[in-house]
Amino acid sequence: MDKIWFIIIDNKSTGPFSYDELRANSGITPDTLVWKEGFDGWKKIRDVPELKKLFEEDSKQNDEDENQIKLLDKDPPQDELVLEMGEMTQPPYFIWLLLALVSLLYVILHLYY
Repeated sequence: MDKIWFIIIDNKSTGPFSYDELRANSGITPDTLVWKEGFDGWKKIRDVPELKKLFEEDSKQNDEDENQIKLLDKDPPQDELVLEMGEMTQPPYFIWLLLALVSLLYVILHLYY
């Protein structure tokens, strides 16, 4: 892209910058003053249709990031959590029954033999 944009940072005019360079500059805000050839004077970035996109893209990305964070922070439904924990912490009841029967058989065999 063409380097056509001049900006004022810390009361000093700097530039020229390309659109991509402006987008990569973290010190730029919607209130940063900008100028290019053909402008009558300095304008805030928010008032320049070509540069409004700089912050719309950021806000869209921030919205997407916030939505992802909300999804990650959301607790799983309690019924799913109970099922998962039940499966992980204790075997099904028939295994307990089988274990009890084997233990009882062991005791009986040792008492009579």
